[in-house]
Amino acid sequence: MLIEQEEISQTVKHLIDGIRRLGNEGAHGEHIDLQQRIRNSEAKELLKLVQYVVGRLYVSSEKSPTNAERLKALTGRVIAEK
Repeated sequence: MLIEQEEISQTVKHLIDGIRRLGNEGAHGEHIDLQQRIRNSEAKELLKLVQYVVGRLYVSSEKSPTNAERLKALTGRVIAEK
């Protein structure tokens, strides 16, 4: 796996983990009202982050530390509202 082989940056690893955490919250969280807690704009932001990670892993070699900040803000708001 790319993460175990350390072929991707720490930033991308962090983004993947954050996306996974949000996905797990949506699928398995204690609160089944995630659709009510997450705003449409936040869902679009999460989709952009997923697209960035896919692009970073398969298309581009550019780095973007602002994506980590975007994910941190989104995760903090959505998961903190439990």
